Order: sequence, then structure tokens, then C-alpha cells
Amino acid sequence: RIRTNSYFFLKASASTKLTARLSARLEGFNLLNQRSVRQISISPTLYAENQYILLSRMVLAQMQYNF
Repeated sequence: RIRTNSYFFLKASASTKLTARLSARLEGFNLLNQRSVRQISISPTLYAENQYILLSRMVLAQMQYNF
């Protein structure tokens, strides 16, 4: 029996220039909050199973001022 898993990742960003010198940016990573990814490799001489734990949902805000 072969079972396949689908993984969905969502990353988004938005930025705007507020004034001639001030800009803002908002970025979101792993917005669907995927917890882990599992990978299975099979060959005639090898069976390997790996699971990777991912960083949780993250949102970053940035303000930039040019002098």
C-alpha cells in the first residue's frame, strides 16, 4: 500500500510607502501552521523515513525610515 501526503505552505507579504521617507512591510510565513513534513525514500537496498519539524506560524512587521 502506498500512501502519499500533500503539504501546503502559505507565505505572504505586503509593503507600502507611507511618506517619501517612511515605508512599512508586513510578512507572514507558514500561515497555514504546518507542524511537520515527513519524507520516505525507498530503493531496492534502502528504506529511510525522515520527519522535519517546522517553525510555527510567524508574522513580522518592519518600518523603515530613510534619512
